[in-house]
Amino acid sequence: MTLVLAWLLLWFGVQDPGQKTVPHQWRLLTAVETYRAGDTAAALEMLAADDLETQWETARAITRNPRLAVAGEPAPGPAGPPWTVAMLRAAGALHMEAALDTFDRAGPRAVAPVRHVEMGEIFLDAVGRLEERPSDAIRWEWALGQHALSDGIFHRARLLLHRACDRYPGQIPLLLACGTVHEVYATVNADTATALRGAGFMSSSGLTRDSAARVLMRARSARTDNLRRARSAFEEVLGIEPSNTEAALRLGRVRVEEGDAEAAVTLLEALVRARNDQRTAYLSRLLLGRAHERLERFDRAAAAFRDAISVSPAQSARLALAYRLHGEGDGARAVWLAEEVAEDRKVEDPWWAYRFGQYWLLNDVLAALRAEARQ
Repeated sequence: MTLVLAWLLLWFGVQDPGQKTVPHQWRLLTAVETYRAGDTAAALEMLAADDLETQWETARAITRNPRLAVAGEPAPGPAGPPWTVAMLRAAGALHMEAALDTFDRAGPRAVAPVRHVEMGEIFLDAVGRLEERPSDAIRWEWALGQHALSDGIFHRARLLLHRACDRYPGQIPLLLACGTVHEVYATVNADTATALRGAGFMSSSGLTRDSAARVLMRARSARTDNLRRARSAFEEVLGIEPSNTEAALRLGRVRVEEGDAEAAVTLLEALVRARNDQRTAYLSRLLLGRAHERLERFDRAAAAFRDAISVSPAQSARLALAYRLHGEGDGARAVWLAEEVAEDRKVEDPWWAYRFGQYWLLNDVLAALRAEARQ
């Protein structure tokens, strides 16, 4: 009986799972070398020659090879190509590039981009374990999420960043980006509620009085939840790095939106007193003015807006001051200032880009990741 079983195994050529992926490993290795040579488009085309399930099995087979070595030493499988740490890093980067590429062409519910992110994680987490350092997937996933934020594709940013924050807890760049997404969605839900307040009672809208009220309640509930999640993320950042000005700035705004303007004033006044870059200096003063408005300290609000204008004569602070002057009964000066703002758009305003996160860091981070993958 034992001899018959052995003969059958030999006859049908039973292989271990890793052997089945050997041809695909060689194909992936060619794509990786093409990527490292700088031809991303050709490498992505080669990668796409295998279906997603085959790519997944190949990634698992490579990274589960017990002979994987540290410091770039080749780690051949039974019959597969030798995978060095540098090649593993490039394979992970190539899958992240594939995620970026397919997101640009796929719909919001497409599976392929997320699958590529998962395969990128497999390779980059393996490199992190071998080199005993944090995985490069953390920076790649921040870059993918920030890319979506920068383009204003907030549903994609939320999809990517939520799973990244869950997988890699306690990472400051990811926490900041996740908090920003929740901050954005809190604003979106507030805007929705405001719009439906009127539209819900129009016969042409198709909404009854009761259904409009339910929509309003859901929007307000979502707003509250998003503000809570944003606050939690920014507070976690400050718990890790108390000097993080971006987290303090955004937490200040969230506290204003939550109705705790006194807490916001404490945070924002500390930022105003510190020496910061122009963007932080301007926004901290602008948001401080809004916090004082919520507290009905209108003289202090106007002073904060003037202080912001002294940092940069951007539109949002001048419009806020015009609104404040109008509220104080100085309509003539308010109209003059608003008209001046309408005619002058030369000064870049940090507030208009506030919801897009730390967009100015994206290009440098992507350039560094690509350079490291091609070393």
